[in-house]
Amino acid sequence: QTTRLLAPLRPATTLPVEKPDLTASLPEKPLNLVLIYLESFNETFSNSKQYPGLTPRIDALKKRFNNFDQIHSSGYVTIEGIANSQCGTLMNMEYANSSLVTRKGRLTELPCLADILGVAGYQQIYMGGAELVFAGKGAFLRDHGYDDVKGWRYWDDQGYQRFGDWGLSDTTLFDTALDTILEKRRQQAPFNLTMLTLGTHVPGFVYPECPAYPADTETVFLNAIYCTDYL
Repeated sequence: QTTRLLAPLRPATTLPVEKPDLTASLPEKPLNLVLIYLESFNETFSNSKQYPGLTPRIDALKKRFNNFDQIHSSGYVTIEGIANSQCGTLMNMEYANSSLVTRKGRLTELPCLADILGVAGYQQIYMGGAELVFAGKGAFLRDHGYDDVKGWRYWDDQGYQRFGDWGLSDTTLFDTALDTILEKRRQQAPFNLTMLTLGTHVPGFVYPECPAYPADTETVFLNAIYCTDYL
């Protein structure tokens, strides 16, 4: 057993740059960003000894690309996880609701990932199946650099069918996101496409296009995880 002595945390001695003062520019060959938030997902589902083969595709991606496992996260609710990952914060749960995106919630003027990409010239698209007003998600995204923010009202206007209580199914979301990625690549301008899934929101949703989890075909949430991995 090893004991590590850590220095006490100290208050930051510098303040972040305010959004109006941000500067950023594109490199010679800018890369596109595809950012996928998996609802209610975490590392314990991946490479699980208790549930073997639950996330085979994600496991393969982790082996093929970099995987960062030493991450301090705070994502008890979805908007908290999105805001903290984009803004480099660990937000108090006191603000983990719609107030998170207000001035009182301390994020309105804080520069975040999409703010920087926007200044650099990226076109930024968010796609999610649920209502944007839920937990102030739409307000946060629009306030921090996203040009095109699509939630259930958009999909409803386009004639898509609602799946359950939340809205657009993940199957359709992934298909539409892929079409958008291919379209943006043809335009040859840098983009950030961010999407948020719904299938693993408790109690879990399984879409007809997904195969059943071979080790447990009865437990809905395990099948929802397997379905998200499949998609």
